Amino acid sequence: MNESSLFSTDLEKLTIEQVEEFCGLKMTPDNRVKEGPRVDYKQEFPQDLGKLISAFANTSGGLILIGVREEQGVPIAIEGVELGGNDIKTQITNIANSTIDPPLIPEVGICFTKAEKSKGVVLVRVPMSHKAPHMYTKSGANRICIRINDSIANADLQTIEGLYQRKTHALEEFRAKLFGKQDFVGLTNFQNGFRTLLIMPELPSECTIPFNRTTDLYFKQTKPTDIWGDIIRDRDNIAFVGQNAEGEQRFSIEQGGIIHYADAIEKSEQVYIGNRYQAAILLYRIECILKMVLPYAREVFKKFGYLGDVHIVYRLGRIKDKYLASEHKLPLSPAGRDISARRDEISIERRLALDDIEQRLDAVITSVLEELCRGAFGFNFENQWR
Repeated sequence: MNESSLFSTDLEKLTIEQVEEFCGLKMTPDNRVKEGPRVDYKQEFPQDLGKLISAFANTSGGLILIGVREEQGVPIAIEGVELGGNDIKTQITNIANSTIDPPLIPEVGICFTKAEKSKGVVLVRVPMSHKAPHMYTKSGANRICIRINDSIANADLQTIEGLYQRKTHALEEFRAKLFGKQDFVGLTNFQNGFRTLLIMPELPSECTIPFNRTTDLYFKQTKPTDIWGDIIRDRDNIAFVGQNAEGEQRFSIEQGGIIHYADAIEKSEQVYIGNRYQAAILLYRIECILKMVLPYAREVFKKFGYLGDVHIVYRLGRIKDKYLASEHKLPLSPAGRDISARRDEISIERRLALDDIEQRLDAVITSVLEELCRGAFGFNFENQWR
């Protein structure tokens, strides 16, 4: 028996053999995995599934195996539940979203029994949440539940305070990690300057990406079309790195859903000022990067079950004395004045909800450009200059 297998296996490839091995039905009852703080068996779909999910999330995480019959907490048979043509994963996602606040999306795996192809086991894997406490809200219940041994209980005030402390500690760790990540460039040749965009979940532990061949294929097939280069695969990240005569580009997705884009400002990025061409930063390139990477990041977060806020850091480096130019490489500055960057580097940070990326993308981009113009070039950005 491999007790840890279902806690770490790729649920997209879940098999009935793995469930049988976990339950240990070939072993004596005393040696089987019993219900406890992190395991619960259900013969049928529970009416209070959201309550059970929130309790696991508030405690230490856990597994819910639906379709397994138990007696006194010991699994005795894998009978399965009717699956039919229903989209079980969507149903469970909707339950979690509609009955838990703040919402969370558990991982869901499905496998068919050997006896009947219409029946199967549904495995719901709930990670320990650093957004806790999660409240169960169905029918106005409004309860904060926790898992104690093999049962669910309402959290007392001391436990709720501990959950808030857990969240605070997680946010402190996030800030420390963000500061370390935002200085990373990842390019080998950026003497002429660089642009980077870091997108990081506020609680990276909530966004679990099981890096394997399946996810490799997913990222290869879904990456933005303007991302090019060779694939570099590490244990817990995948990157696309490209170089040519004009410049260099790097795009990566790391464990915890951390997405990073970087490109070198090319020597051909110039503007004609004072009867000669001078180094410039092309405004439309900044807009294109944000419009390309932010919506893609939102889809990645949705794919891997992260619904929390994200932080973006847009950074430009080695830009002092470079001019800001429009799409047609014309100088961009108020009242016809030619203004070059007064700083060598600028970092612009925003905290966004995923809905902001979908519904307010243009406004987010405009706010980044406004801060860029004020902070690096010393003038106020207005739409007529675009």
